[in-house]
Amino acid sequence: MRGVVKFMGMPSLVFAIASAGGPAHAAPPRVPEVVSASTLEVTQFHGAVDPTRMFVDRYSMLGAAVGRECGVTEFPAPPGSSTDQKGVVNALAAPAAVAGGVLVDWLAGLAIKYLSKRAAEQVKEHTAGYSNKPEFGDVFAASKWSGDGTRSCVIAQRWYCTQQVDALARCPAGSVELASTMVFVLRREDGALKALPLGYDFDRFVPRHSKGALAFSAGLSVQAIGSQNGAGYYWTSKRDGKEAVLIDDDCEVDSKRKPVGSCAHVETLDWSKAAALPMPPYLPEGSGGSMAALEVTVGEAGRADMLTKAWASFTAASEESLSEAMSSALKKQWKLGEEE
Repeated sequence: MRGVVKFMGMPSLVFAIASAGGPAHAAPPRVPEVVSASTLEVTQFHGAVDPTRMFVDRYSMLGAAVGRECGVTEFPAPPGSSTDQKGVVNALAAPAAVAGGVLVDWLAGLAIKYLSKRAAEQVKEHTAGYSNKPEFGDVFAASKWSGDGTRSCVIAQRWYCTQQVDALARCPAGSVELASTMVFVLRREDGALKALPLGYDFDRFVPRHSKGALAFSAGLSVQAIGSQNGAGYYWTSKRDGKEAVLIDDDCEVDSKRKPVGSCAHVETLDWSKAAALPMPPYLPEGSGGSMAALEVTVGEAGRADMLTKAWASFTAASEESLSEAMSSALKKQWKLGEEE
């Protein structure tokens, strides 16, 4: 299903979840594969693409949609050209959320008793969740909205190093590449912040994958600092810790984490199906401005060589520990991975 909007709970940043398997049989130990450094960059914009932070191919299906729905008339030169966005590598050198599969506390503690050692390794290798490092600023700034102040766009792009390094700052020149792009559209309406997915384009995924469809989901939330009676407070658009998932899909992917053919899609905007996020507070009170940050959370679930129906029974007890994006991706992959 494309462009699904729903809510569910999650811990922020990097997480991975559960697969289950039977008892481990005699097999040579295998060193887990290292996924090179990567980061997710999120930028709010309208009318112009910041060439130091992002790249959108004007000739792609998604690029055409960005031009049409986000008012962009000029696009940056592609990476590798003489006038490409040299600021991208500098921006990515800063500490940020690193995409990858990691066993969270509940897996190492309460839930680990349900897993064999090999099954736990498969969890780490075949699932990944990640989000951007929130950058606080004024989400209501006029430069980020259409002329009438009603529409804005958000782009999330994962960049990675093609070489095995532990930080993008150590990535050799020319080795930083774009793995994926997701674009969302925001609209102010009836005191709420409506959000819809515009589309996505994936060229590489994070988790290991054997064959068939790899499931992925992406959610959007807002964090902010508010002020009341002279005191500051933290605010979030999440409801009971649950963020809105705007993208929920899967693509045919090979064992090298690359799509088989194209993994791109563009939505026709239907605002009757939009997620309604509460409007962030103004700071200072009544100023019309804000101190807020947009957070995009992504969940990816690959398929192992062998899957069992224990996936569902194991993760059911841990569902509240998962992000909406991760849970959505896993539920899709459970269905794909069920064995007769």
